[in-house]
Parts: sequence; structure tokens; C-alpha cells
Amino acid sequence: MNNETIFTVKKKHLDLLNEETAVEFFSKLLWAEANRLGPGTCKINVPSETKIPDGGIDATVDADLLAKQSDIIAPGKNGYQIRSGTAFKPWRDGDVRKELFKKGTPKTPEKENLRESIKDCLDECGIYVLVCTGIDCLVPPNRKKGLQTH
Repeated sequence: MNNETIFTVKKKHLDLLNEETAVEFFSKLLWAEANRLGPGTCKINVPSETKIPDGGIDATVDADLLAKQSDIIAPGKNGYQIRSGTAFKPWRDGDVRKELFKKGTPKTPEKENLRESIKDCLDECGIYVLVCTGIDCLVPPNRKKGLQTH
């Protein structure tokens, strides 16, 4: 039985997203989820300009939720970095370091070396989510690579 609808998002659709359209898509996903959670539950900030320095976070959601009600938005502060394309490989240590830490961070990074917006989010007991639209981390070869680095 096929459960696909006109709203079904397939991998081939995500593969087409570039930096701007990935942020736009994720923004719409956040707004749809906030609408599902109910009015007044979430404050969403997703700037449409992707070329300005963001300190490591492309979107934020402050969710006034008492308990986990969503797989996308957690109670409290949520910070999202959105990556598109296939160049970013989350199983490569260097790629992850570049996303999380300021340039010139020593091999053994400290919390104070986190990029500004990421550090602010975590200092407020928030969560940080790295969203990758151009690759599938759960495909066996990629999943194996990710598990080997951690």
C-alpha cells in the first residue's frame, strides 16, 4: 500500500535544495509543526538572508511546551544549522568541527570556542540540531562512516 500524498517529501526533492531553498523549506516545516502544536506555543525566527554571518545557527525556535510533543521542536530553546548539498559530510570530524567551532580552535576544543550562536543556545540550556538535506546519513555506507568516527 502506498501512503504517499501530494505532501510527501522524497529524497530526490531534498537533493534539489540549495542553501537558500533548504532554509526556506525548513522554515516552512517549522511553521507547519508550530501550527500543529497550537497557537502561542512557539516563537520562530528564520532569517531569509543566508549570506550573512549567523554564528552557526540558521533558525531558532523558543517553544513554550511542558513536554516533548514533536520530533522537530523540543521544549525550550532550539537552534538549527541547515546544510544542503553533498559537500558537507557529518561523519568527517573536520566538517563537524568547522560547523561547531570558531576558526583557529585547538585540537581539544573547549565550550568557549563554540561559534557564538551555538554557545548562546547551549548556555540557555537549549538544543542544537544540524540539519543535512543533501545526504542520507542512515544509508549503510554513510551510517558506517559516522559510527567509525565517534
